[in-house]
Amino acid sequence: MYNFVSPCSVANTIIKKGWEEKTKITPIRLNVLIYFLYATYLKTTGARLFNERFEIGEYNVPMIASIDYKFGHYRGHIKKFARDAMGNVSVVSEEDVFTRCLDTIWGKYKNCTDSELCELSRGNAFLNAKKSPYNILDDIDIVEEGTEIIKPHEKNYIKNR
Repeated sequence: MYNFVSPCSVANTIIKKGWEEKTKITPIRLNVLIYFLYATYLKTTGARLFNERFEIGEYNVPMIASIDYKFGHYRGHIKKFARDAMGNVSVVSEEDVFTRCLDTIWGKYKNCTDSELCELSRGNAFLNAKKSPYNILDDIDIVEEGTEIIKPHEKNYIKNR
C-alpha cells in the first residue's frame, strides 16, 4: 500500500521543476498543476496521492487549502519552498509512477498561461463541486475525467504550443 505524501511536498517538487526549467510558478498555476497531477496519479494507480481534498478556491479553480495557506500570499511567481514546522523543506522522492505522472502533466501544461490552466481545470468534477453545498471535488468525478483532462478540441492547441 502506498503512503500518502504531503501536498506541500508535491508543491515543492513542482516549484523545483519550474526553477530548474526557468518556468515561473504562480499560486494559480501551482494549484492547477497539483490538481492535474493528482487526477493523473489517481487514474493511473487507483490511489490518492495525498489525503487532502480539492475544493473550489478563491480564483474559481480546484485548490488544496494547505497549498493556498502556504502560497496564496504570493501575487507573482513563487520565490520560496514551503517549510514544515521545523523549517525543513521536503520534495517527493523519485518514484516511478509519480515521476511519470509529473513529467506527463508538466510536458502538457508548462507553457499554458494561468488563464488557460484555469479554463482547463473546470471539467465535470469542478462543475459537480460547484453544485454541491461544500464545493468539494469528488474523487469519483475526478477519475471519470480520466488522465486525459484536455477536452478533445483543445488537444491540438496544447500540443502545438
